[in-house]
Amino acid sequence: MQTTTTAKLRLLLITASAALTLGAGFAAPASAAAPEPSKTPEPKASLLFDCGRYGDNRTTTRGETLTRSRTWIDERVPYSQAACHDNKYGSYRTDCSGYLSMVWGLKSSYTTATLDQVSYAINRADLRPGDALLRPGHVALFIGWADAARTKPLVREQAGPDGSPTIERSWTQSYAATYTPMRYNRIAEDATGGSSLSGDGKADIAAVLPSGEVKAWRNGAGFAAMPWDADAIVGTGFSKDNLHFADLDGDGDKEIIAVTDNGEVKAWRNGAGFAAMPWDADVIIGTGFAKDNVHFADLDGDRKAEIITVLPNGEVKAWRNGAGFAAMPWNADAIIATGFTKNNLHFADLDGDRKAEIITVQANGEVKAWHNGAGFAAMPWNADAIIATGFTNENVHFADLDGDG
Repeated sequence: MQTTTTAKLRLLLITASAALTLGAGFAAPASAAAPEPSKTPEPKASLLFDCGRYGDNRTTTRGETLTRSRTWIDERVPYSQAACHDNKYGSYRTDCSGYLSMVWGLKSSYTTATLDQVSYAINRADLRPGDALLRPGHVALFIGWADAARTKPLVREQAGPDGSPTIERSWTQSYAATYTPMRYNRIAEDATGGSSLSGDGKADIAAVLPSGEVKAWRNGAGFAAMPWDADAIVGTGFSKDNLHFADLDGDGDKEIIAVTDNGEVKAWRNGAGFAAMPWDADVIIGTGFAKDNVHFADLDGDRKAEIITVLPNGEVKAWRNGAGFAAMPWNADAIIATGFTKNNLHFADLDGDRKAEIITVQANGEVKAWHNGAGFAAMPWNADAIIATGFTNENVHFADLDGDG
């Protein structure tokens, strides 16, 4: 029997009871460690449902694996080794290896015994979103780390037993150690870590109209004169001094974010790329912030933006995003710099390694940057340089216009 799913937009309202204050800790990631799943071993391949067949295994970007894998979670696909699930990404068997086959875009529903035909083993330290954790009888999609020490993987999986929906959760270190990290042969790196609304790696431009509508223009030509080829109203009810964009879930499409009057940081997930009102969920991701003192940047290169603020003593404090788009997703914090002011702090990935540098404009108009050599860590900077002259701190901006990362 096949299950047909009609795509639909939803609005989710999630309230967070845990407080995130500038001096306090944070709530555990939304996907907390769960008991080890009990999985039904796969029978012989000849007994498994085959479902759809396609011409070839597709080339799939890491951002696309996150987008594709989210669909089965949203659709709450029930586990079965004797059923297929159809959506816009094809028809695949509804067990663990069928799920990964859909996520990677394979030409049919592979099994845990045949996935090594399209993937290869990698070092655990090299795991990136879109890779997999495999052992005989089960496989899961790796989407990130649930702890700062990078010992507890955050996964999406079709784990069973029969009828159980697709889930996202973290594994314990000991349980994860029983799996082999694997990388799809045709995985492709994203052009950049979420510098655009459309996910194509080229920064779009946006402005808040007097009506409070947020209007965006899509960058269709990269670095060029007037490269914009489309426009859309992407939000309403915003003000120009309280609008932020950041990729929180690592899928390449930026979320829209604002600080509410009570200090809560509210984010809306971008589920449709560059489109009119593309947001399909919302969540409170922090509390205790001011609209003029909140920043977002990917410090560790995992494509999920961290949240950052400047403390009264000039220290720059960052909270690591360990759970993606979720209520209070922060799982670690660090003082990453000192001697900054809230109105003269900028972040941008200058060298294309996906880890943001920290930048400020000095009194003489020089723009000084410190290179991020250690990712998310205390004081990760290992070099500095003057990258421009003749700027002011209230009139300098950074964006990837040509999509080169």
